[in-house]
Amino acid sequence: MKKINGIIILLFFLSHWVYGQACGMYKIQYIGKISSNKQIKAVYLPTPDFLEGYVNFRNEDALLKASVNNNQFNGYLISSLGRVYRDEQQILSVYQSKHSKFKIKIEFLSKNVLKTKIIEIDWNDIQVAKQKDTDMSTFLFDLKTINL
Repeated sequence: MKKINGIIILLFFLSHWVYGQACGMYKIQYIGKISSNKQIKAVYLPTPDFLEGYVNFRNEDALLKASVNNNQFNGYLISSLGRVYRDEQQILSVYQSKHSKFKIKIEFLSKNVLKTKIIEIDWNDIQVAKQKDTDMSTFLFDLKTINL
């Protein structure tokens, strides 16, 4: 009897692990390009913690360091803040209600000195599209070309 109960408990936990629900989780992917004759060292993009107003821009949880290659950047993260967004209009509405502009931070070399610049982008200049993955939604934020 103990063996059967053990097997049932094991199957119960395995079923939750295999069929776990990604409720309240979503992915954000950022893509874009920096237009500059300077060497781009890093691009930092806002996290959902910042965009939803839980942390300020100077907080270490506010920014994601994106990968940069030939002045093109790509950043990817998963939010577990518990919100579920139906579409890109809903996520933009929440983010825009907290921030009038979309902020990013860029580190670059100028005359062999590392410099930092904060750039504010108008929300209308960002293309957002919802994509459906197998387990959760992905919101693709295309920042297009940003002039440094």
